[in-house]
Amino acid sequence: MPTFTASDGKEFDNRNEYRKYEFQLSYTFTGKENIHDLCKNAGSVDGQPFDMGNLKNCTAVVMDATDQVQIDEVEGSKIFLGATGESVFVRNCKDTIFYIACKQLRTRECTNCTFYLYCISEPIIEMSTGIKFGCFNGGYPEQKEHMSKAGLNPEV
Repeated sequence: MPTFTASDGKEFDNRNEYRKYEFQLSYTFTGKENIHDLCKNAGSVDGQPFDMGNLKNCTAVVMDATDQVQIDEVEGSKIFLGATGESVFVRNCKDTIFYIACKQLRTRECTNCTFYLYCISEPIIEMSTGIKFGCFNGGYPEQKEHMSKAGLNPEV
């Protein structure tokens, strides 16, 4: 019977349990409060989907190319996504500042949020109030390369 080893060294006999654990470990920020050093550096996500949820008064930074990103139930936080090659879904968030470079942004039921946005298409805003938009103004050394990998034009 094969053994599956997660990136933190934990071993599993069941492939599905291993995959679920590894996704939670490597591709999510969830259930955090008052933490300001949630960070994924270059090469740590490598184009995979990413989830954030149930964050309160946190700072979360993803300095890598990602696939689809889902952000749910975030309050009083700052979120940075440097290069998302697909859609970013932001749902049920309030009083949060977002810095996002993506192909598409969709919001639903957000309140008093600010988005500094680089987006190929116009944002889709559903049932949200007090939403503000500005131009994306973030950056990190590898961002140009990550934006290209994600299908975003870093020269715009």
